[in-house]
Amino acid sequence: MTKPYQAIFYVSASGIRTLEAVTNDVDKWLEQENKIRKDHDCEPDDKDDFEYENVPVFTFEGDQQ
Repeated sequence: MTKPYQAIFYVSASGIRTLEAVTNDVDKWLEQENKIRKDHDCEPDDKDDFEYENVPVFTFEGDQQ
């Protein structure tokens, strides 16, 4: 069974919700995101810093006619 895709949202202190990414591997996304943050001398994010929602994803291979 494949992992479900999840939309990752950051919610600011003022309650503004921003879509950060859609992925089927939240842990890998967070690892990559924190590498970028480290390169910019920022503190790493925690998984709890975000909200998550499962999203349906439909993919198609080749020409669809």
